[in-house]
Amino acid sequence: MLRSCTPLMPQTHATHTPHACATPFCSIAYSLAHAVPEVFPILLTLAFGLPLALPGLLILTIDLITEQCPAISLSYEPAESEIMLRPPRNMKLERLVDGRLLRYSYAIVGLAITAFCLLSYFTVFASYGVSGAVLWDSFRGQWQDSSPPLTLSNGQTLDGSTQKGIYQEAISAYYFTLVACQGWHVFTCKTRFIALREHGPMRNPTTLVGVMVAVFVAILFIYITTLHSLFQTQVSCAASGPLPSPLPRHQSSPSPITMPCPPCHAPVHEPRADHGRVLVFAESWIRRLHLHIHGVQQAADAAQPDGLVGAAHAVVSAARRGVADSAPRRLRRARR
Repeated sequence: MLRSCTPLMPQTHATHTPHACATPFCSIAYSLAHAVPEVFPILLTLAFGLPLALPGLLILTIDLITEQCPAISLSYEPAESEIMLRPPRNMKLERLVDGRLLRYSYAIVGLAITAFCLLSYFTVFASYGVSGAVLWDSFRGQWQDSSPPLTLSNGQTLDGSTQKGIYQEAISAYYFTLVACQGWHVFTCKTRFIALREHGPMRNPTTLVGVMVAVFVAILFIYITTLHSLFQTQVSCAASGPLPSPLPRHQSSPSPITMPCPPCHAPVHEPRADHGRVLVFAESWIRRLHLHIHGVQQAADAAQPDGLVGAAHAVVSAARRGVADSAPRRLRRARR
């Protein structure tokens, strides 16, 4: 078949001809891209001591389960419309795996997926008040049930079970982001030379089914409670219901407020209501206003009717300057 079509094709130099078959190239590019987000967490753990973002069993589930259906679906992809206008590749000079493919898989798509996964991973820790300084060199001594209490910069104290719950939730975020990004990547691998809108993104419905299967399997590994201890995954505590509201002011205590979470039985720590600078500033002005009102009440009990206007004027003037002890002096002048 190729021999009969060869005379109809333009004669070009072999080193400048593109690959005639895009499906093997795209399938290899898709399979190599997820290697970078799988290896990068191990390098971060070895270099900086950060908690391992992707355990080994989850890497196996990606390589053996979630990646298989989308990768196999590329073999059912129809050929591009311009494939017969290009000469076949020279098998001696042009390889399926060359520098362009490695740069695309590792340097472009692989690093992009890794960036999104790390963003999800650190966002989970930041939502609980865990900063990067706390994560630094904390892999061996923290984030397990038997870990010692961990004090954060905002004053909260996390016990071992809470640390493990937060860590497993961050692992779930990294894992699901990787699977979702690969589901997006497989659609970009459907074509190589023409635009996807010209080729038709839904010409091969097998790809859509493969992505749905991969996402469904990832959801099972995250939401099935019996698999949490095996794969070190966990559902977000916020997904089980609303978080408990902070206690009133008169019931607050220096110790953190905890409430057990139904799916993971890990306490959720709520910050105290007076940690913000704005609230502290408001409280100071409320105290000053209380002193002014108390002074007005005392002046009203002892002053004559013609002295009440002067007393009120004294309180307003003192409030503008923010001097709490100026009200009694103004009251004495009004009495005179």
